[in-house]
Amino acid sequence: MKTRNLLFLLAPWLIVFIVAVLIYYLSSQNREASHEMSQGIARIAFDVLRPSFSFIRENSDRLLLDAIDMFVRKLAHIFLYYMITIFVMLGFRRLTDEKIIIFFGSLLAVLFLACADEFLQLFSYGRGASAFDVLLDMAGAVAALLTALLAIAVRRVKFRK
Repeated sequence: MKTRNLLFLLAPWLIVFIVAVLIYYLSSQNREASHEMSQGIARIAFDVLRPSFSFIRENSDRLLLDAIDMFVRKLAHIFLYYMITIFVMLGFRRLTDEKIIIFFGSLLAVLFLACADEFLQLFSYGRGASAFDVLLDMAGAVAALLTALLAIAVRRVKFRK
């Protein structure tokens, strides 16, 4: 097999591997390090959004910051698993034209990654596994699959004309 063809075949899987390593690195951080990172991102969002919430008393700022922090954490799950699903689908697409294999294979692969991610958190100090986080991860995966189906439908309509 030519090097170019091999690279074409392996490129999406290399990106999946890199994103999975990033996810597992973030999951291996202890509770304090993880909280500090998400609080930093939440603080930036808080500073931007605070003027829009002027009706909230200043002594409630901590509650607003915590709500933004939770939103940032959960949105990160959806976004990362959306991205990884796109590349898993591309990887399967390079192996087969069977859409059923591409879509269900991608869902199963991403479900495995999500469960492994939560399992890893059992071994990180102050962290734990969460079935809700797996559901958020799968919501990102399903959103990616729906995006792919929409792109296929638009492409079919475009080429029919």
